[in-house]
Amino acid sequence: MKRIHHYPSRLTMGLTAIVLMAMGAAAFAQHGMQSAEVERWRAEAERQSRIVRSQQLAAQSDRYREWQLPFSLLLGLEALRVSLDRDERPTAAAEEALREALALATPHEIPLRGHEDSIHAVAFSPDGNTLASAGGDNTVRLWNLDQPDAAPRILQGHEDDITTVAFGPDGNTLASAGGDNTIRLWKLDRPDAAPRILRGHEKGVTTVVFGPDGNTLASAGRDTTVRLWKLDRPDAAPRILRGHEKGVTTVAFGPDGNTLASAGADSTVRLWNLDRPDTAPRILRGHERPVMAITFSADGNTLTSAGADSTVRLWNLDQSDAAPRVLQGYADFAMKITFSPDGNTMAYADGNEAVWLWNLDQPDTTPRILQGNQKSIYESIYAGALAFSPDGNTLAYARDTTVRLWNLDRLNATPHILRGHRGIVLAVAFDPDGDTLASASSDTTVRLWNLDQPDAAPRVLPGHEGWGLPVVFGPDGNTLAYGGGLGSDYTVRLWNLDHPDAAPHVLLGHEDSVFALAFSSTLPIMLHNKAPR
Repeated sequence: MKRIHHYPSRLTMGLTAIVLMAMGAAAFAQHGMQSAEVERWRAEAERQSRIVRSQQLAAQSDRYREWQLPFSLLLGLEALRVSLDRDERPTAAAEEALREALALATPHEIPLRGHEDSIHAVAFSPDGNTLASAGGDNTVRLWNLDQPDAAPRILQGHEDDITTVAFGPDGNTLASAGGDNTIRLWKLDRPDAAPRILRGHEKGVTTVVFGPDGNTLASAGRDTTVRLWKLDRPDAAPRILRGHEKGVTTVAFGPDGNTLASAGADSTVRLWNLDRPDTAPRILRGHERPVMAITFSADGNTLTSAGADSTVRLWNLDQSDAAPRVLQGYADFAMKITFSPDGNTMAYADGNEAVWLWNLDQPDTTPRILQGNQKSIYESIYAGALAFSPDGNTLAYARDTTVRLWNLDRLNATPHILRGHRGIVLAVAFDPDGDTLASASSDTTVRLWNLDQPDAAPRVLPGHEGWGLPVVFGPDGNTLAYGGGLGSDYTVRLWNLDHPDAAPHVLLGHEDSVFALAFSSTLPIMLHNKAPR
């Protein structure tokens, strides 16, 4: 962070150099110097201006690294882009800022080596200090994550692959199970003690889960059964839950410990009331392939199941006859989400240059995928800007220096591309009647696009001294508010669009970046998040 403390002097020197060069250029012009010499001086002044701007962005990248890492990376990339404007070498400050931000963003992997065959299961202890791994070499290995270079403790005894491991709530008990049809309970505070062995499954055990009280262990296997073991009664036979027609893949306890959900290769989920052992389970049907994962919500009212049919189903357990909410399709991850004005369509941008559209009135339908975004150097860290028009018929999406407009009534048509910004587009907004789109960019400008004449040049509003982030129209459409973001003057500018040549009204008071703006019926309301100093 030392570079920030030296930054003001560098900026002052750079600005002084620019002023002197500009004065020199004027003086030479007045004395009849050749125009080529004047142009050379002007070019040098522009170069020095880019260097100063690059250093400013690099310093801002430093400042936001610990607080807003994605923006720190964007600032570093922009510092690099500015300094490379004419194919020159990047400034040292830009290179260093980007390198340090990338170093912080890159996961630091610590390989844990020792297994002699494939690893099938891992689990963290409740305190997060120990990792248990198990696999095809029939061993469990316990790794002290505070000392990752230390040799692991090895638990041996299984006679076949170990497919599942789980820590008890107290962290002192570890359950392991696998292809030898047994479950072994290891007391970790007694390293020399032999494990307790639970026998009964007739085929391989696929999963083990402790109940919330730590005294009940649920196990499931390829023999189609779920078994409940009372750990405080070591001689008691387990309670056996039967009903699945194929192997059971996973089980989960409800938060109260009285409900157990099991799922399997028969594509069903079964809910067992553990207080009523003679009651048949409630069966949830709908998946078309094996169910691979299940989890309860914190209040126990919703169960989520994920299957090999590429669907996720949300079951309302308070409404026994209600059909589940089905989310289907596939995306890497949702990075930017917005809803249409009527709430019936959800759009999200993923990590692969695509926008997904879900019809929430028809949750069983496959989402529409809008392609066409260009790859850019920002693709892995910047989700983009996304907005629906007021009538819900147009979707604007920006991720690089362009804005793409999709006509949602003609999804197969190529999107219209708005070009002109020289920096990445950080925000987009439609005016209330949907005829104008505002885009704000890291090039410090806002551009107003007339969507009735999309090929016409946009009106350009000079913006903040740094990046502006939020941009929003007032309810009447005649006022545009633009908030100062990273590296800016931290002001809000209000433009009267009925008077295009008038200077904006500047609202002062914020001491750091403005990240959100909203209008009431009469006055703009500004919200901001405060960055650390």
